[in-house]
Amino acid sequence: MRQRGFTLLEILVVLAIVAIASGLLLTRGGAGEERELAEQARRLYQSLELARDQALLQGRDHGLLIQHQGQGYGYAVWDEEQRDWRPLQRPPLGPHALGEALRLTIRSEAGSGDHPAPEAGENRPVIWLLANGEATPFRLGLTRPGQSRWYELGSDGGSHWLRERP
Repeated sequence: MRQRGFTLLEILVVLAIVAIASGLLLTRGGAGEERELAEQARRLYQSLELARDQALLQGRDHGLLIQHQGQGYGYAVWDEEQRDWRPLQRPPLGPHALGEALRLTIRSEAGSGDHPAPEAGENRPVIWLLANGEATPFRLGLTRPGQSRWYELGSDGGSHWLRERP
């Protein structure tokens, strides 16, 4: 007898679509620059969580790509046959532009500041989300040049966090 209900994957995809749609509506609804920064930080955090869940469910490593000198990001999946990373092209993990006013940077562990994002065109992830649930330890900064507030996204290899910084 076939059981009725939704799979975990279907629920995760619906949650991701709802989160992305609500983020777009709030950003376009006349929200200020600080609200846009907060929404983009939440969207990036949620996409990291979704990519981690996808890696676990599919049993395939995923990676975060920083694109366009920190003005966008996307995800790639490890292709075992090709022995290379294959960038994802469709939502919710496809390419996402942050816009000209926001920047995504890799923050140093020593606290010595930001490092520039990799050059556009590189298909090598800066963060790996492994099929066993682990991740590369990282700290990312999402900033708007000229503003003192920024957001830090990070991981100790297991759990992820999102923090607002003054």
